Amino acid sequence: MCQSSKIVVGSQKCFRSEYLGQLRQYEKKMRSSKPLKIGDVILISSDNTKRLDWPLEKVIELFTSPDGNIRLVKLKTKNGKVLLPVLRLYPLEVCEHERVMCQRYDKPENFTYDETCELERYSVDKTESYESTSRYGRRLKQVERLVL
Repeated sequence: MCQSSKIVVGSQKCFRSEYLGQLRQYEKKMRSSKPLKIGDVILISSDNTKRLDWPLEKVIELFTSPDGNIRLVKLKTKNGKVLLPVLRLYPLEVCEHERVMCQRYDKPENFTYDETCELERYSVDKTESYESTSRYGRRLKQVERLVL
């Protein structure tokens, strides 16, 4: 596994264990103070799995009841789109101000980029042999390719 993928996997584990583990049990206060909006990232609760394993999904559409409250939400999942009641959803604590800060900005005109520093910092030794293992732990032999 290369260094960048190790960093990504490590940060995902930290996010899941630290943030999601500390997410509030009782969402009644949060639901009354912050209604759901289109584009919010939420967790779908499940009685059969731990909170750390709940999937993260994105709100696409909101459906209101005749009394004006949001009762049903359409979500974009990795397998398609799903309609779920609001009671099974836990919104993440992200405000609009934080979303604006995450947007990409254009580079300034006087910005210079030195590629040599970047390459030296992230260079990987190509002579290093990687030992591949199967998902069951067996060592895999390196495949000998036919070079014409």
